[in-house]
Amino acid sequence: MIRHVDSDLNSLKDLLLTMGGQVEKSLSRLDDSLADSDMKSLQEVHEFEADINRLHLEVDESCLVLLAKQAPFASDLRLVQSVVKINTDLERMGDLIVNVASSAERYLRFTVRVLPPQWGQMMEEVRWMVSNSLNAFVKLDPALSKQVLKHDDIVDCHNTDLTGVFKERMKSQSIEIDAGVEALAMVKCLERLADHSTNIAEEVIFIVTGDDIRHGRRQSV
Repeated sequence: MIRHVDSDLNSLKDLLLTMGGQVEKSLSRLDDSLADSDMKSLQEVHEFEADINRLHLEVDESCLVLLAKQAPFASDLRLVQSVVKINTDLERMGDLIVNVASSAERYLRFTVRVLPPQWGQMMEEVRWMVSNSLNAFVKLDPALSKQVLKHDDIVDCHNTDLTGVFKERMKSQSIEIDAGVEALAMVKCLERLADHSTNIAEEVIFIVTGDDIRHGRRQSV
């Protein structure tokens, strides 16, 4: 028997994935803009934020309506609870992408514009994590979620390396201090994007298994 709540839950998931798609598009535009040093395209990144913020409110409202009108089972409640958390992560990811774009606009005004190769490597890893954390949610795939968690360690290594590179450039004056500050801000935002992807992966594991693995915990609920 098909439950009415199943239709509502599927609609909720679709709405959240629409929001996730906007986050991915925003990140892709950011990556392309930086690769081409394209100031105009960087400004277009800001346009995605309005849609992401609108969807953020719609997802929250849909969760409240579902809880008020339906009587979801425990497993359904886990899904709704996780959707609320993932919704917050995606909204924050949209903000972080805009923050990178804003720092990049200032960075590109300086004479030194070349980003080191590690930047591209870190961006590639972050994009992989964002995409596959959402894929894990679509498929409710704990195994893929665990792969996302492993990639966070790779991003952390890139974060450490890039931070060292930019600090050394600033010390040696091969990069202007103001440009270096903006570059460090960009690197930190990428690292935070990876953290939010990790949060999404952890929520997928919680939805499927009931295991809360945040902060190293493995408590079945």
